[in-house]
Amino acid sequence: MEAAVALGVPVGTVRSRLACARARLAKARAAGPGAFQETVDTATPLTGRHSREGA
Repeated sequence: MEAAVALGVPVGTVRSRLACARARLAKARAAGPGAFQETVDTATPLTGRHSREGA
């Protein structure tokens, strides 16, 4: 969580997004092969200051 603080991202936001990502991954794994790719394709893209644009 030190990285979140260093980047100025609220720690609660990071924890929430990690929890959601873990839940999506668990659901995709339970659905079987090929399901994970579908969840990645429909993920919300990063925008604004959280994007990797210009990195």
